[in-house]
Formats: sequence, structure tokens, C-alpha cells
Amino acid sequence: MKNIIPIHFTNNKNWTAVYAYLFNSETGAAQKAWPGTAMTNPVTNNYGEKVYGMNVDVTQYDRVVFNNGAQIQTTDLPVTKASSGYFIQAKASGSKYLAGVYPYGQDNEGTIKTVSFDYPDGYKKNVYIWLPEGYNAADTSKKYSVLYMCDGQNLFGQATTLSGYEWECDESVLSLIQNGGDGVIVVGIACGNTEVRRNHELTPDLGEVATVAGEDMSTFRNSGGKVFSDFVTDTVIPYVEQNYNTNSIRGIAGSSSGGIEAFYIGMENMDKFRYVGALSPAFILYNQQVWDNYLDTLDFSGNTPRVYFFCGNSANDQLEQALYPNATAMEGWMAAHGYPADKMITKTDSSATHSEGFWALYFPEMLSWGMDL
Repeated sequence: MKNIIPIHFTNNKNWTAVYAYLFNSETGAAQKAWPGTAMTNPVTNNYGEKVYGMNVDVTQYDRVVFNNGAQIQTTDLPVTKASSGYFIQAKASGSKYLAGVYPYGQDNEGTIKTVSFDYPDGYKKNVYIWLPEGYNAADTSKKYSVLYMCDGQNLFGQATTLSGYEWECDESVLSLIQNGGDGVIVVGIACGNTEVRRNHELTPDLGEVATVAGEDMSTFRNSGGKVFSDFVTDTVIPYVEQNYNTNSIRGIAGSSSGGIEAFYIGMENMDKFRYVGALSPAFILYNQQVWDNYLDTLDFSGNTPRVYFFCGNSANDQLEQALYPNATAMEGWMAAHGYPADKMITKTDSSATHSEGFWALYFPEMLSWGMDL
């Protein structure tokens, strides 16, 4: 798979100039001093907007900030093999804008199937199965990896979101294919249709739930996370693998309560998953002692999945700031219990809030890192 990929920026806010500041988030090395490289020779899309393109070596640079050469800029945007196009979506904070992602030059969206299952707690649960463009049920020689995700109602444009934003998972997978990667089937398991039900489903019962100032923690106690985990592994995965052309590569991911639940599912089933993504995970629900006790019960000497942690730290978002300490400490806690250091990575963003808009930006990086592309 190629390491030099084309990325595109749609100037849908009509900036008078467009620059791309490329840098490496680990080393801080920049391709060129701020404001970066002036982007020229745009093409005009069907909406009359100018679209600029450039090539990026993703082994050298993993972040880009598009800007107008002055004060207006996007937040830091991950650049990966699952990245293709960016556009300005909304104001993030100050002079920074949140960007959305899209598969440049592609009109297809893949297809989505909705299956309803009886959930053990006595109600129906929807599962959304997204198939990439080109999937052919009759071509059993072509197998696809599968990514299972919590909060499935917020992943695709075709499904109803709770926040007005979505993860844009389909756009990222289509970008990955465009850059020479294999397709991925994304399976979203919907959460309970009330906050109380969601809190119950997506909280593993690991011990005493921590007290969080100003928050009612009662709905997180007597948790149903094991029921949800068993539903994923015993019902959803067998159904998908019996009805679709899949290979043995599986991932599990989620955010917030879905992040702690995806992490739990991955740790409880290390033999079943190649990678785990925990974005803005609600690790705050348990203090370090509870986590240490839980990690002590796990055996990290054998098969271990790659684990991607992400959390924002925006001064404008108290929830994300509250989650930040435990979310960024987990890698160290796991290492202290023997988890292989090369199987974990933690990424942060000081502009990121607790929202699908930012999780969509980091989803391509989670996917690329998790699959070791």
C-alpha cells in the first residue's frame, strides 16, 4: 500500500488564500514553517467551491492544519491512509474551525443494512451493517475485515444521529480504499434508546463506581456491560460472519461510554480482536485502584490487540476535560501490568470537544493504526 497519498481541501468558506501546515505529532517536525505551503491551482467542484490538492508522505507527517496564511485555521487534522478530503464544517473555538472528512472524487456511499435483534434485556436492538462500494455477496473469494462499533446510530449519514454530527465511518473507509487499502465492513450496534438504558448497557461492572462531582452516578451502577459484550460476541459477530464475506480481522471501537465498553469487550476477548479503539473513553467511572484490580485479572502474555486511545482537552468542554486524566493514564496503567508497549498508543487534541465531529476526525487514524497500515 502506498505511503504517499493525495489529500484535498475544499475551500467552502472562500478564504482568500489557503496554506497547508504539515507536521509530525510525535516529533513536532514540520515540513515548512508556519503557515506552511501555499496551495495553488485549485479545481472547482460542482458547488462552485475551490478544491486544493497536495501529496503527503504519511510516514513523515501525520497532521495538517489548513489556514488562510493569517489567523483563521482548522484544528489539527490527522492525515492517514484513510484520509482523502477535508472541508470546513463549523467553528471549533476562537479562530479555529472543525473540519469534516469526505472521500475526494467519489460519489458512492456504500450500502447499509439494518437488522433487528432481540436483546437479552427484553427489547429490540438495531444493528447497522455498512458494506463498502464494490462489495459483492456472490464473490466469496474476496473477504473483508470487520469493525464493530458501539453507538451504531451515530456512525453513518444514513442512520439517525443523536447530536447532528456523525462519525463519517463510510467516508473514511472509502478514502482508505481509494488510497490502495482493502475495504472494511463497519457494524454499528445501536445503544439503548434512553440515557438510562445506554448507561446501563455500556458500563462494565468492574467494581465500585467512582463519585463524580455534580453528576448522578446511579444509572452507571448495577451495570449491564457484560450482557452487551456477550451480545456482540455471541450474537452479532456470528450473524455477520455467517451472512457476509469476512476474514479473521476484527476491531472493536467506541467513544465515551461506548469507549469504555469497547475497551472492556476487547480486553475480555483478546483472542477475537486485532485492534481496539477507545475515544474519549469514560474511564473516569472507576478510580485507579479499581482499574488495577481489573487489569490484574487479565493475562497479557499471549494474544493482545493493538489499542488506540484518544481524548480531547478543550477548555470549552468540562466533560472532555474530566475524562482526560484517566483516558491518558490508561496506557501507563496497562504497561505496568505487562501490556506490550508497542501495542498501545495515546493521542490527544487540546481543541477537541466531546463530540462526533472530533471523533470523526480521529477515526481514520484509529482505523489505520489499529490495522497497522
